[in-house]
Amino acid sequence: PLSAEASGRLAAVAGAVADSDVVLVVGSDFTCPDGVTSIHIDLDETRLPRNGTGVGLLGDATATVAALRGALPPWR
Repeated sequence: PLSAEASGRLAAVAGAVADSDVVLVVGSDFTCPDGVTSIHIDLDETRLPRNGTGVGLLGDATATVAALRGALPPWR
């Protein structure tokens, strides 16, 4: 329930994104609809959000996700 490997054009994915507090996009050019907060992780700077549409983290997906997990409290 915490991940979606599908096109945002699918109704189920669009609904899940719209209901999310924040969407984490890793290594994808997935674009969130207006009003949806997003964090994008990618090695390609051109695929990171621009103009305040989200937060972009430039880096390797494995290392960046590991760093994020280390900075967060344990998941319950």
